[in-house]
Parts: sequence; C-alpha cells; structure tokens
Amino acid sequence: YWMKVDEAITFSFNIGNGRVNTSSDNLENSDFPFNQSTLQAFYFIEELIIPESIGNDDWLLAYNGDVLVGARKWNGSYTDIPVMGNDGGLYSLGYCEEGDIPVIKLFKASSGEIIDLQGSIPSWKNNEIFMLENLSLNESLDFTPSGISLNQNYPNPFNPSTTISFNISDLSDVNISIYDINGKIVKELLNQSLSQGYHSITWDGTNNNNMDVSSGTYFCKLISDSGYDQIKLLLIK
Repeated sequence: YWMKVDEAITFSFNIGNGRVNTSSDNLENSDFPFNQSTLQAFYFIEELIIPESIGNDDWLLAYNGDVLVGARKWNGSYTDIPVMGNDGGLYSLGYCEEGDIPVIKLFKASSGEIIDLQGSIPSWKNNEIFMLENLSLNESLDFTPSGISLNQNYPNPFNPSTTISFNISDLSDVNISIYDINGKIVKELLNQSLSQGYHSITWDGTNNNNMDVSSGTYFCKLISDSGYDQIKLLLIK
C-alpha cells in the first residue's frame, strides 16, 4: 500500500508471525534486477498502445540513461513501475535525481526484443505517484541513417551475462566485439552475414578468451556493411 498525506499520521499494523524485509539488496523476484533505494517514485501505466499483444511474461523497464532503475512484469492496466533514485549510496550511482525523466521500455519475452515507448512521462521526484494514461511505440526511433541500430544491453549493470540486441536494415556482414576502456578487444561475439531485421546475442563475462574479465566499463561495437554503432556496458562483480 502507498499513501500520500499532507499532515502527520500514526499508522500501525499487525504482521502476526510474518517478517518484514528492510534489506536494500538486489530485488530477487525480477528477471531484471536492480538495487532497492531509499528514494523512489511509482509510475502507473494505464494502457500500452502497440500493434502486438502484451503477455504476462513481458516486462516494463525504466532507465535513467543506460542504467536500469526499475522494472515490473506487466499485469494489465495500471501496472506500476518502481523507479529508484540516487540516495548517495554507491549502489544507486546513475539512478534518478530530481528533474530526470526516466525512459520506459517494453521487453517482449517471446522475442527478446526491447521496444522503446513514448508518452507524457513526468520528471522523477522522490515519494511521488505518477499516473500515465498511455504509452505507445516511439515512432521516431527507427534505423539509424547508416541502416543499423545497436540497442542498450539488458540488464545493465550486469553480472555475469547480458543480452545485446540490434537491428539491421539490409542483408549485411556483421561484426560485434567487446572492447575495454583502452580499446583492447576482449571478445569477438559475432562475425557473420545476417538478414534484415532484429537480432540478439549474449555476452558472458566469465568466458572471454579462456579468462574472466574484471568489473568495469566496456564497449560493444557493431560494424557492418551498412555502418557502425557502439554502446557502453557496465560489468559489476
């Protein structure tokens, strides 16, 4: 339950033989784990307007930049997304601060695709409840001028593996590789000809040229006949 009041109240409850969990560890019941922050807001989504059906295994994801700050499995109208804020702890670096506008995406479990959504999304503020009438496909997001689009990996940060999805507009030879911050190649993930459309690949940080990689920032680079794109990844162990 969530209540908003404009004056002090007293609230009590009986939990019987139960137990209240006040831990700030990773949320364990999520396919998209994020840290529970002491600062958070809730975004309730009344309706999703997209051409394909939405299943109970699909997820709504909230990002601040490229950092996952909240997730909730779709459960129909008024599904709420808890969106975490930066409370000064190291675990909340990159989380929302007052005035940030979270980006909301839909993860389709059937295809592994992450769909960008658009709508009137209020800027984040601690302890607020926001009601969003609807979100729809972001029609302005299409293939990049070069004909390729490398989507942000999920989850991010991650440990030990993450999924990287991308679109290509034409049949093309595609190379996808991981590099460290010094530009040294860590692992080649893909080097082959692919057909037009949506594709995805997984990077496991525990299996890279027969050696583990350490925590830190890495770059995923996609090079194809149609162009070039790059994203930043954060591995935390």
